[in-house]
Amino acid sequence: MPRTISKILIANRGEIACRIIRTCQRLGIDTVAVYSSVDRYARHVALADAAECIGPPAPEKSYLNSDAILAAAKKHAVDAIHPGYGFLAENADFAQACADDGLIFIGAPVAAMRLMASKSAAKNTLQAAGVPVVPGYHGDNQGSDVLFREAEKIGWPVLIKAVAGGGGKGMKVVHNADEFHEALASAKNEARKAFGDDRVILEKFITRPRHLEVQIFSDQHGQHVHLFERDCSAQRRYQKIIEEAPAAGLPAKTREAMLQAALKVAKAVDYAGAGTVEFILDADNRFYFLEMNTRLQVEHRVTELITGTDLVAWQIQVAEGRPLPLSQDAIACCGHAIEARVYAEDPDNDFLPSVGVLDRVQFPPHQSGRLLVDSGVRQADRISVYYDPMIAKLVVWGETRENAIAAMNQALAETLISGVKTNLASLGEVLNNPLFLDNCLYTNAIDQRVLDGDTMDEMPLPHFMAAIIAHQLHAFDDSAMASEAAPIAWALFGPDWRPLTLRHQDRLLQIAYRIANETLFIRSLAQTILSEDGQAEPLTDLTGRFSWPLDWDFKVHEAPEAYHVIIGHHRQVFEKQRHDSVAQADGDARLVLAPMPGELLQVFVKPGEKVEQGQTLAVMEAMKMELSLKAPRSACIDTVHHRPGDILQAGDVIFTLKPDESDVDSLQGEAS
Repeated sequence: MPRTISKILIANRGEIACRIIRTCQRLGIDTVAVYSSVDRYARHVALADAAECIGPPAPEKSYLNSDAILAAAKKHAVDAIHPGYGFLAENADFAQACADDGLIFIGAPVAAMRLMASKSAAKNTLQAAGVPVVPGYHGDNQGSDVLFREAEKIGWPVLIKAVAGGGGKGMKVVHNADEFHEALASAKNEARKAFGDDRVILEKFITRPRHLEVQIFSDQHGQHVHLFERDCSAQRRYQKIIEEAPAAGLPAKTREAMLQAALKVAKAVDYAGAGTVEFILDADNRFYFLEMNTRLQVEHRVTELITGTDLVAWQIQVAEGRPLPLSQDAIACCGHAIEARVYAEDPDNDFLPSVGVLDRVQFPPHQSGRLLVDSGVRQADRISVYYDPMIAKLVVWGETRENAIAAMNQALAETLISGVKTNLASLGEVLNNPLFLDNCLYTNAIDQRVLDGDTMDEMPLPHFMAAIIAHQLHAFDDSAMASEAAPIAWALFGPDWRPLTLRHQDRLLQIAYRIANETLFIRSLAQTILSEDGQAEPLTDLTGRFSWPLDWDFKVHEAPEAYHVIIGHHRQVFEKQRHDSVAQADGDARLVLAPMPGELLQVFVKPGEKVEQGQTLAVMEAMKMELSLKAPRSACIDTVHHRPGDILQAGDVIFTLKPDESDVDSLQGEAS
């Protein structure tokens, strides 16, 4: 017997809460928003018919606080709770608690959620149902030695994944045996904090994979349908940034087999509601089951545009006990849709989150069926360290993929955001990259910097170094450019010369430079090299003289681990003299800085302790991202400035280092 829903509490925040509220308004359903103290004036609170504060900003004390949410539901006498995605959306215990309180949980059945929450159990079940799965280890024995042996059996590279994971949390790629144990410890730590479960599975890491997923929908009467597939291969650090539907260039036979496999999954677990079956596609168009998300996906909007549906309305209808609105034969795929996720993040700092007040927010106007914007923020709202840094989703539709790409380019051009740094420009770069345009983008291409197109050029190396020097002198004052970090510079040239050490491809570059008489002088610290026959040869390619300030155009994009230098059409990448992509030091390498705003979780060293280059000093977390801060060089810890639990801003000093005396003596000896 269908049960009518007249009031829904949305147990979420941000753009998904706003999106659910708008569908409820169209259906004449009252809504109740919940919010943390920092979200008191958030957009989703303003849109709802009623709102209830459920705790302080930390998610575990508010949006993950099931008791507070259920108390709010009881207080406002709602019929149902919609969890959106993230937070409690796939928490079977919460879904069961809703049922125990007589509330309708607008989501998957508890049994299906419990099964799919365990990646190992899910893969075993679906493999038995005839669904292809990625080779790997899904066993219960979680001993590190056992996992290491299983990884070696699978063969490198191996992917470590949290059993209860999602969104890239607890996921690490291990390229060789030496990396395994540290990566395992980090994955387990992330999984424990994110999901309360540190168990992992191992999978063969497929190089150059495409990430495809099928939107399925089931009702409580045993009917199952698919709404075609999406391509989510444009990812950074396992987080999707551009999604499209349908997947371009997919052979018809492969598409049909994958759609039918997704329906097998739904039937095998007796599913009901909205779900997404994720697959990985290799270079030979073989697909393997990855996981099933028992909830609405962030990217569900592209599916809505190609099928003309409202999946939130479908969720409500199914939760009421009604049959699916359409049969499989009545669901058609029309045109092409693309979604771009606009994040508050800093492209010049390895896309780490950016926080602050949104001084200006302007999106392109809504066009029914062709362009929509989902956003949970307004002008003057603050992007905080506590939650996902997504600002908005831009979603466009076109008759063809080419039309959709053109529409997205226009939408990106019409979007203006200031007050925080964003990925708007980088979204356009991905969208117009030949790999994306030719439908050859794979999930790790962006992280591997394949899209950068770095190539060797005829431009001499000193020109690029001059650009880096100009960038450094602009970014830091004189105190930050002290030459204590490399006393070799004094030994060779005198105290007015400053050192710069970089790595270019497989070559270590050590130079000294000074500015005098409106001229920048660059000299190599190693004046000779040994030829193949052992004879000394002069090293001349690291010597240069330039008018100061530089009288030619250049761009330097600085990330924690490297400088990306562009001079005209020439481009080069220079790694900083450190072996990690997280820790950030100031100009003299004496200070280790916070690379992003967030919470300091762990500190592993104390004052007076000697550390080696690359040793993990601390772990911090912000906006669902965990980073290990590693020593930029061998040194002694002079001062530890913060304790676990401290909230840091980008650039805050965490450690002060002093050089290891033996290293200094060694360098001075070499210089002499």
